[in-house]
Amino acid sequence: MQDNLTSSTVESEWGQHLLRYIDEKVGFGEQNRDTLFETINGIHWAVRQVLRFYLDEDIIIHILRRLDYMEGYLSWQMPTASLTKTSLHQEGKSLRTQLMDRLIQMSAEGKLRQPQNFIRFDSEGRFLPMAQVNVVRPGFVCAEAVALLFDMVEQGIVDREVFISRIASEHPRCLLPLKNEILIACGDAPLSLCLGPGDIADFASFPYSVAWWLDVNRPEEQLGDYPYIVGRIPSFIKVLLRKGKARLFLSAAEEMSHFHGNWYDQISRLAQMIGCSCDSIVYLPQNAGFGTDYAEFVAKGGAALGAPKVISLNTHLLLSSLRQPACIGENPSKKFLCFNNRPYIHRAALFLNMVRDGMLSDCYVSFNGKMQNLPVFIPELKPSLLALWMKNSEAEVESLMDQVEPKLPFRLDLDDIASNIGASGSFIWRFDARLHEDAAYYLVTESEMDGGTTRRFTEKTVKGLAAKNPFIIFGNAGTLASLREFGFKTFSPVIDETYDMIEDPISRFQAAYAQVKRLHALPMEKLLEERRTLYEILEHNHKHLLSVGARLIKNLQNGLES
Repeated sequence: MQDNLTSSTVESEWGQHLLRYIDEKVGFGEQNRDTLFETINGIHWAVRQVLRFYLDEDIIIHILRRLDYMEGYLSWQMPTASLTKTSLHQEGKSLRTQLMDRLIQMSAEGKLRQPQNFIRFDSEGRFLPMAQVNVVRPGFVCAEAVALLFDMVEQGIVDREVFISRIASEHPRCLLPLKNEILIACGDAPLSLCLGPGDIADFASFPYSVAWWLDVNRPEEQLGDYPYIVGRIPSFIKVLLRKGKARLFLSAAEEMSHFHGNWYDQISRLAQMIGCSCDSIVYLPQNAGFGTDYAEFVAKGGAALGAPKVISLNTHLLLSSLRQPACIGENPSKKFLCFNNRPYIHRAALFLNMVRDGMLSDCYVSFNGKMQNLPVFIPELKPSLLALWMKNSEAEVESLMDQVEPKLPFRLDLDDIASNIGASGSFIWRFDARLHEDAAYYLVTESEMDGGTTRRFTEKTVKGLAAKNPFIIFGNAGTLASLREFGFKTFSPVIDETYDMIEDPISRFQAAYAQVKRLHALPMEKLLEERRTLYEILEHNHKHLLSVGARLIKNLQNGLES
């Protein structure tokens, strides 16, 4: 795609360098949030430089997605001021406008292959007339084009039978069937959660509506930035929402979300800005405890302006759709595998425990940060608090920290990161099968290990299922119970899993670490002999993961129909 930047070899090489620079800056921004403004400025400078060259639509899609990602990232990094009030956001809007101008120019020159693919990037409707002309032509491929075609049916521009036959003949997998209607999933929707016309009996007879799906990382911050959220919704979708012909899905299914006092106020304000009912909004938290708290709020009469649907949905389980081949390592050389990215308290305590107890030579372990002089967004690792977690004296903890600090970071997952520079977050959806096969057990340090009501698991746990590793989870109470609710099996009695039921986080940590110490004390032959009794469970979990998407579809359907 970069070869089309310009006909000049020198400028083409410069353009390729700029695109690589943008990608690297996106990854850098995620790892260095304390210099985020400087990073965003660098990205915007590079986009302005790229705009000097000839662009094809692949390059424009690439840049728009990068701008989308970094605008969203910035919105939850800013603690108080709205993203939309910053000069950085205004600069981003200007760049998006210039990109849309280039698309309109290219369309006038007949250089766009599929203009309908840009509907989702144009919230002001400037691209809509062009997209309407193209969407009625055969060969559309994106779910947004299906939604626009539906809008044209609603306006009487396109016959409904034409719409149905188009879906039937071209098979876009964007249909989510309910008892009395079919939702057309578009936006950020994971289409692996949807079906297709071939899977739906008599779909032609059902009424349709649009499900516009938006991912909201760090929803506590993003939901309050109403102009940013509204700006991500195309103009024709807003019209459908106002008519009651669409629903807005706000997905926190990949990130943490807590029910808090002003969540409902944020949803109500967002609905007011769009001009739709609160009942048109569906919220998808990953935290299984969110729905319980919300149901209590509704029961007390808190949802006076209409009640959005709240459906717990963990899309990390869709890791199965990006799986790598995996097999159980019969003769691993290491007892444990343990990844640690951000240096949270429970991860630091586990790492220091393993150093103290002489386990590192028997492990693959990473610790991708420092323990001192941490970035402002990570809580300080206080020796006094670590001493409580580790059951050591504060002096002993300080000595261990001083011992390991000069050697940090411990890099283990470089293959995941270095080979995907700029593909921010791509390591989340990958695992190195060789590491998993060469380790007998996987120690999962989840994103939280506290005393709150949060109940979830992330890709960290799912990788163990995908890679056929037995694991011990350092996470919140009920994490293993949540896995079993999804149909997975865990590893009792080989591992004493009563730690999962302990409410106090420090006591839960100690109980889980006691299992690590027990396994580490076993000779490798004995440890592997015990592990062989788990093979049937490992194969079951791997097989079940490959089919769990159907379970997620059912959960989503049941929640929408209730």
